[in-house]
Amino acid sequence: MSYIFCNIHPEMSAVVIVVKYPYYSISNTAGDVTISSVPAGLYQLSIWHERCLPETLKSISRDIALSPGSTSFGDLRLPEFGSLLSKHKNKYGRDYDPTVPASSPSY
Repeated sequence: MSYIFCNIHPEMSAVVIVVKYPYYSISNTAGDVTISSVPAGLYQLSIWHERCLPETLKSISRDIALSPGSTSFGDLRLPEFGSLLSKHKNKYGRDYDPTVPASSPSY
């Protein structure tokens, strides 16, 4: 997992997660997840969410057995904790410039 930060806006960031297998998904706005074409077998289900504590995510991970025709692995509830990213410096190791609200143009 890699965190990427904007050097101009401290609130802009991204997370890149590299997965080993082709069976992954991103939830929709309702929180539903669909992973198509997964063959029957035993799998390790791992979850990641930017506002969940790592130990919580580890406790939610589990082995799941999919049989032919399986359509659900059940419901998961993720407790969120707001932003977990600590304050960070810009690429020069300095604090970000203070945000200045846009002013109205004068004519």
